[in-house]
Amino acid sequence: MSRDALRNFLHAIEHDRSIRATASRCTTDQDLIDLARRNGFFLERKDLIEDQDASRIGSWFASSRINSRRL
Repeated sequence: MSRDALRNFLHAIEHDRSIRATASRCTTDQDLIDLARRNGFFLERKDLIEDQDASRIGSWFASSRINSRRL
């Protein structure tokens, strides 16, 4: 699954009250993966890990920008 497909699942959570309610009761990654699959999204644990890593790297780059006014 690509990051775009994961984003689509997250979009579904945000916009579907039933999915959102069920997602709020998920206590493990596997619960979330099972919810995704029941709703037609093929999600694997590695997708969650890769997205978390990509988000962390993106945050690091955003906070590590060099301020050109200081140069």
